[in-house]
Amino acid sequence: MPCYKSKSHKHPSIENQEKEPLQDLNTARTRTDVTESVLHDSRLVNFLKEPTLRFHLKVLYELLNDPQLTNETSADARREIANKKLVNLRLKGSEENQLVEKFCSRVLEFMDQ
Repeated sequence: MPCYKSKSHKHPSIENQEKEPLQDLNTARTRTDVTESVLHDSRLVNFLKEPTLRFHLKVLYELLNDPQLTNETSADARREIANKKLVNLRLKGSEENQLVEKFCSRVLEFMDQ
């Protein structure tokens, strides 16, 4: 819709919106690159062959997606529950598992790149 004001009138909100999608594309591209690196990392692939790690990751996935929790608990609350479980599985947690720690550390290395 054309502006009804004078031609010298500026629309700062529109100008800002035009710049944001480019930034989002750059961020999306970076996330895609990191995801591709993680998916093709031989160390992570080897970690994922371990039944213990797969079990713990499955438990975390179920905590995030449990249908019973979905109806009764918000997504933020489910993430908090899963995060607490993950913290317990990591170094110095009550359920410390070195394989989970190594897996998490390796994934975090990609996030620092």
